[in-house]
Amino acid sequence: AKETSPPSRQAREVADAAARAAAKQEAEADEAADPLTLWPAQRAVRDEPEAPAVTVLPRLARQLKPHQEDAVRFMWNACLAPTRQEAHSREEHGCVLAHSMGLGKSLSAIAFLHTALARASTPTGSHYVQFINGKEPPPDVREKPTALLVVPTSVCRQWEREFKRWLVDATGAQVGESSFSWMLLDASLTSL
Repeated sequence: AKETSPPSRQAREVADAAARAAAKQEAEADEAADPLTLWPAQRAVRDEPEAPAVTVLPRLARQLKPHQEDAVRFMWNACLAPTRQEAHSREEHGCVLAHSMGLGKSLSAIAFLHTALARASTPTGSHYVQFINGKEPPPDVREKPTALLVVPTSVCRQWEREFKRWLVDATGAQVGESSFSWMLLDASLTSL
């Protein structure tokens, strides 16, 4: 077997420079991308403060095909609400996204999850996904929102790769202005 030596310092520097250039190019493309707005900005009204628009992360939005944008909107409307005002009166519910293999459900789901968990906060810092029967949670019970994605064991590693593909840049840094983390829990259900 042929032994390989670790890359030289110069080779690492070249690779790092290429990764930084690729990340910069991606960031510039993100800035130029049209936003996918799920809720428009809301002006301050009486006792309601101004609220910024809720948009899909540009890195994700610019990759979505029209049917995937429709899927993100479908999940958003089903799980949160078509409008910010309706979110305050919604009852808990969800949806199922089903389609043929290879049509982009993973990217659609990642775009929805990232938006709902990391980009959809109230002006007071609560996350809309944590509202219970339309009510904002009290400040003492607010935590970072979470979601559980249940997939067959055979595709767990693929989901992990998909999250990294869409949410980590060429330098290994997470994209977007807020932190979003995921954890792979490989568990098998043997009986009900």
